[in-house]
Amino acid sequence: MKSSSQIEQAVKQIPPQPHFRFVFRPATSSKVQVSKLHKRKHQITSLFMDMKHKESELATYFL
Repeated sequence: MKSSSQIEQAVKQIPPQPHFRFVFRPATSSKVQVSKLHKRKHQITSLFMDMKHKESELATYFL
């Protein structure tokens, strides 16, 4: 197990993550709305998978 100072140094080396701003606008037709909804779902799923991947990397690094 790593000491707390090693953990603090490792955390400082992690680059900052960009902040995302979500803007929701009403769609003009149902066809466009489905497409935008699909894109939002994909974006959320993609961000979730990235988070899980980074979480597993950190878990293997600190164990």
